[in-house]
Amino acid sequence: MNLFIESTDIYNKERCDCIDKTVSNFNFYEKALFDMYYQEEKTYDYIHNYYGISKNHLVKYMSKITQKI
Repeated sequence: MNLFIESTDIYNKERCDCIDKTVSNFNFYEKALFDMYYQEEKTYDYIHNYYGISKNHLVKYMSKITQKI
């Protein structure tokens, strides 16, 4: 799910600007996870193997990140 698909639709542009502003306030850990999951479209399984994060923690933390947006 790529949140940053280019579009001429003003609603999508405003949504992307809002997401960018929120993400700019993330700490390093949140930003790294957000970028890998949403920008690079990696799976939880891939992120789990890449960082060695437990899948349970990863799902809970990604939920917290999504709620911030």
